[in-house]
Amino acid sequence: LPCFRTLTTMDFSQFVWTNDTRVVDLSHSLDDQMSFYPGDPVFQCHPVSTVKSDGCAVTAISFGSHTGTHLDAPCHFIEGKQSVEEIDLSLLQGIAAVIDIPSLDSGCNVSKADFVAAFTRHYPSNKLSDFRIVLVMTGWYAHWGQEDYMQHPSLDVETAEVLVDSGVKVVGIDALSPDATSIESENNDFR
Repeated sequence: LPCFRTLTTMDFSQFVWTNDTRVVDLSHSLDDQMSFYPGDPVFQCHPVSTVKSDGCAVTAISFGSHTGTHLDAPCHFIEGKQSVEEIDLSLLQGIAAVIDIPSLDSGCNVSKADFVAAFTRHYPSNKLSDFRIVLVMTGWYAHWGQEDYMQHPSLDVETAEVLVDSGVKVVGIDALSPDATSIESENNDFR
């Protein structure tokens, strides 16, 4: 795609936090083969003009607001709550705890016990409240663009409660959503 950079994986294992600050882009590239929630608008992109023929490059892009790597604003699930542009950007910055919970089966839930055990294994001298951001690495990013991507692991309600009660402001996961993807009904534990 013109003017779009390509990333092939979303491997959180590259993170090693030190006293130095780093900004890491976790975005998937956008293309017409990418995974998307069933029923959402698909990604479309095509050139409108080129430098050679028109003197400048312009690309038409169309996609839903939940396409690819994105942030769910509170208004996505709760009527009248904040939209993305109303979120204080400082809440989206900070030191991240990267929790590796690999080898999860299709559709399984990360229980509170499994999450706490993984956190303690990775950060034995820290409390969860020491982190504003928690990134959960399940390895499911390897299924990006494949049909089984929708059967990703998810975080159960008790795990969500632990994160909220600890003051975590941002939760990221290398899957479609921290909630199970249910086509028949909306099951959103992270409201």
